[in-house]
Amino acid sequence: MRQDSLRRIFGLALLLACGVLAPALAVSVAEPQQALVEQPASASKDALAELVRKVRAEPDKFSYADLALTVAGEIYPGLAGEQAAAFRKDVDALAAKVRDSIKPEQPAQEKVARVNAVIYQHGGMKCAESTPPEQERPDYYFPHATWEGKKGVCLGLTALYLSVAEKAGMPMYAMHAPQHIFIRYDDAKDQVNVETTDGGRVFDLSSYLTRFKAEDRERL
Repeated sequence: MRQDSLRRIFGLALLLACGVLAPALAVSVAEPQQALVEQPASASKDALAELVRKVRAEPDKFSYADLALTVAGEIYPGLAGEQAAAFRKDVDALAAKVRDSIKPEQPAQEKVARVNAVIYQHGGMKCAESTPPEQERPDYYFPHATWEGKKGVCLGLTALYLSVAEKAGMPMYAMHAPQHIFIRYDDAKDQVNVETTDGGRVFDLSSYLTRFKAEDRERL
């Protein structure tokens, strides 16, 4: 399977994990890339299990935004129609702003800065407080709710960021550290790590290795 498809499976798995974990108010996604294999056995809803199978079979047919809404629909029964359409419209509008602000010749970090400006400065997004009551709110895990409330944890913020970046045609992917998710811009020439819980601040890999005591490895 192609590397870009594997990366998409990883990112989509985060959203699937979100749909299974959020009802239990769990914040750990220790091995999200295994979600596509492990979650069906533990998922209580056939709809999510079937969605997992479809994503595994044809990951390129699923956008982050559409999958996020599908998964969220299992947790938010009223999420349909106008509310879902409004989120898609907002994602499209944010992506259009990103495309309008970026030029192909710009350095990678400048492109990331333009995305950050749209999501954080224009969009008003911020990270939820690090206290347990705040971190355990399901609304902080799903990008539509994160966007509506202008606040989220790493998973919800990353899912929102990926939804916008994908629509804008940006080469951005989900990355994993112990109990944490962040984003990497990777155009096959330059790589930039983006911390979604810190306004899109750029960190080098050594900072994450120190912070999370993680091994130097890219999951996909």
